[in-house]
Amino acid sequence: MTAPILPPSAIWRGWNAIKGAMYSRTVTVPDADLRGKWVLITGANNGIGREAAIWFARSGANVILACRQPPSYETHPDQVVEECQAAAAAGPHGELEHGMGTIEWWECDMADLSSVAALARRWNQADRPLDILVNNAGIGKGGRVDLTKDGFEICHQVNLLSHALLTLSVLPSLARAPNSRIVCTTSSMHHAGVYDLSNANAGGEAYSNNKLYYQIWLTELQRRMLRDPDYDHIAVHGVHPGFVNTGIFRLTKTAAAKETNWFFRLLPKLIDWFSIDAKQGALALVNAAVAPEFGLRGFDGADEFRGGAKYFNRIWPEEPSPYTRDAASRAGVWDLILDELEPSEQLHVSEEFSRLMLA
Repeated sequence: MTAPILPPSAIWRGWNAIKGAMYSRTVTVPDADLRGKWVLITGANNGIGREAAIWFARSGANVILACRQPPSYETHPDQVVEECQAAAAAGPHGELEHGMGTIEWWECDMADLSSVAALARRWNQADRPLDILVNNAGIGKGGRVDLTKDGFEICHQVNLLSHALLTLSVLPSLARAPNSRIVCTTSSMHHAGVYDLSNANAGGEAYSNNKLYYQIWLTELQRRMLRDPDYDHIAVHGVHPGFVNTGIFRLTKTAAAKETNWFFRLLPKLIDWFSIDAKQGALALVNAAVAPEFGLRGFDGADEFRGGAKYFNRIWPEEPSPYTRDAASRAGVWDLILDELEPSEQLHVSEEFSRLMLA
């Protein structure tokens, strides 16, 4: 399916993609009291996910680190659990010292839909509200098409499809928290994506294309939640954390000379020139997750999405791709995701939740 609307120009797309590297100044985020809150964060053993998990723990939250059993070059989640425990004990609330906080690693491989479904079942069986879901795990663009055991292109599955499955599966738990948030690590490179749903699972420019579909999908999710009184208090946002030098594009320099896309050829230089560290990148996730002004309760404006479905360039809201404002474009991505998940038999939803699918 090609774009239902006239695509933005290549110049406009390129400029907005590069703008993701322009905001490299140091930022701060106010402290928050998250005692009693539950945070589930994917990809929490490295980079911005690791630093965000430590921040949440320091703020008194109960934190579940959803990570795969990592390869040797990545930090083991057990080490991050210890770092989070130390941060919680040393933080202003000292939750672990008083035996109140929970920080655990729950194994989950985003390249395996059955593993994602198992994580969701484990969470739902715990029968507790979920205050913050951070869909952060991701992989960079590779030069070849690698398929997962589920038969999907790996970038498509890890960066988009598995997070859609996780989000939809735990949404009733998010509905039980009073001001819950869903934070999705998208990218300024979603502007470089091309809307043609035949390319979502086809490799090529898989990274930028799937980041585009991710921002579109979360916008449609917000629209549907706002139409249902059980879910109309949940905010979902997409976040470009900045050009963070965490290693997600560790193969880019080697592969850059072979790239046909000018932006990916330029990317290594942008990272060298404008990159920020993981702690700074993590604050973008934290800001979208806890800043009071980015929730939905009490919103009194004319925004169709009541202040939800924002796209942040680090901590600053910016306009996302025009496709997010087009109903046909959003419907196309939404239907694609459900069509891909349905045959896997991994997406099991309750009766009261199933109406959201058709809203």
